[in-house]
Amino acid sequence: MNQRQSALAAWLKSCLSDHDVHMQALPADASFRRYFRVTTNGQSFIAMDAPPEKEPIHSFVYLAKHLRELKVPVPQIIAEDIQKGFLLLTDFGDHLLLHRINPSNADDLYQQAMDDLILMQANAKNNEWDIPKFDRQMISTELSNFKHWVLEKHSENTLSPIEHKIVDAALTWLTDEMLAQPQVFVHRDYHSRNIIVQANQKLGIIDFQDAVIGPISYDLVSLLRDCYISWPQEKVTQWMSYFYENLKQHHPIDFSLAQYSAWFDIAGIQRHLKASFIFVRKWLRDNDNRYLADIPRTFAYIQHVIDKYPDLNAFAEILECKIIPELSWACHD
Repeated sequence: MNQRQSALAAWLKSCLSDHDVHMQALPADASFRRYFRVTTNGQSFIAMDAPPEKEPIHSFVYLAKHLRELKVPVPQIIAEDIQKGFLLLTDFGDHLLLHRINPSNADDLYQQAMDDLILMQANAKNNEWDIPKFDRQMISTELSNFKHWVLEKHSENTLSPIEHKIVDAALTWLTDEMLAQPQVFVHRDYHSRNIIVQANQKLGIIDFQDAVIGPISYDLVSLLRDCYISWPQEKVTQWMSYFYENLKQHHPIDFSLAQYSAWFDIAGIQRHLKASFIFVRKWLRDNDNRYLADIPRTFAYIQHVIDKYPDLNAFAEILECKIIPELSWACHD
């Protein structure tokens, strides 16, 4: 047991007034946070260990309290020590949506997830909640990281100066299009590894601490064009239509389903470029190759829609001819 785990164990014993506390490490995600299942006196909790210098928990605490007020199914905070980076939370179980969803239950589970998303988008007050905006600087930073990790670190500057200009123009276009969408509450990582199917088959939502005010289509594309699981396009279209029709009942909108579908595509391209750099960075910087197998699916989503948008045609050719083949080779090496 390392120093932080020892400190966490001592803190949990003080919180639970019980020396018979058992901690079981849970699988890590792509962040510096660590989670443990804590059992004591027949009860089960989740402990979060978030090193303050790397993963501050202020936003998690703030958002958990606000989202619970809206009846969004997020964990209750039982105890907190923000300075140390420790939280004790209710336990939703460990059945991720990724591992529980199948063709027979997908309609029900995705409808629940979309209903919860509508609840957040329709009720979280953009002008009252103290959360960042997914603004030009934030979007540009993500896309700059794509250039750095995928084009420069991995591809080692194999693009010509003209090709780099084409990439820059495409990324600027994507940024402008993202900012042109209606701006709402965005979970930002709303996918099958951050949604838990509880014992009663109701969902629990986690990992919302990076929420922002951003594009209205961002969370839905994260859910339906998930980097970790894919569905036939006809199902994605059906679910998107369900979301759009139900959103209209709860949120004033003045755009068509066709317009929303285009925003959905564009947000997906930006998000999947972001995901690709995270997966590559985990591999090259952190020597963690767990996400390499997800890169082909992530780029396949981009390939599926990018040809619809003439402003991205030249960028699409670079992806197709230079970037994707190199990454595909690495993923199957």
